[in-house]
Amino acid sequence: MPEPSQRWSPGQRARLLDILDEQIKLDQARGVTGGEARTRLLRQWLVTEMLQFLETDDELRRLHRLTPWAAEFTFGFDDHSALEGLVAGRSLRLRGMVDRVDLTADGGLMVIDYKGGSGRQFDKLDIDPLDGGRRLQLPLYARVVADKLDRDGPRIGLYWLTRENQVRTMALDDQLEADLEEKVGAVLEGIDEGLFPGVPGSAISWPRVTFENCRYCDFDRICPTDRQSEWERVKGDPDLKPVEVVIGGTEDRP
Repeated sequence: MPEPSQRWSPGQRARLLDILDEQIKLDQARGVTGGEARTRLLRQWLVTEMLQFLETDDELRRLHRLTPWAAEFTFGFDDHSALEGLVAGRSLRLRGMVDRVDLTADGGLMVIDYKGGSGRQFDKLDIDPLDGGRRLQLPLYARVVADKLDRDGPRIGLYWLTRENQVRTMALDDQLEADLEEKVGAVLEGIDEGLFPGVPGSAISWPRVTFENCRYCDFDRICPTDRQSEWERVKGDPDLKPVEVVIGGTEDRP
């Protein structure tokens, strides 16, 4: 792996493109890339995206003094030991897979989550880094991985929007840690109390007429159309206090 101040070498870049061509040939033989013209266009697009990825990676490693440590770091599955951490006063055993973990020169780490879709869902992270309780995974993983590796320096979470070649960083400072503790504690309390209310969110018209938090749900089309009214009716119930803590008291969070 290159040092933090080093760029990916020409040989490494060429090897990446060789891997791409090998995969395209396999996919073309399976008939999933389309005809010759479409396959050529697909390759051109992927080559551009991959080389942009390496340029961004060079800059990130230089800026944050990063050394890649692991890709697809899996824990808690099969023979991989679960990671344990103390969160919100409770000992949690976690399993999952981290897209990438880099170590920083000051004893910290960066946990990276690659995203291939639109970056619009991350536009409000500067205002609410935990996104109304929807983005607890990355800071939680950063905490338990740092504990496992005995890294006591600053922890950074990063969403890498590969299609748009953009990155969104999240500094896991004291305030965010406190918010994480509060929300994870509320989630655990809600689970203990059996609180699983439907919070549909704002009405939307794309990709179909539905609600913000329902568009990827398998049961969206058979769920009552007045679900927003149902949530409005019950959301002030004191018993739902843990849910309010998680979503931040807003109506458009899941």
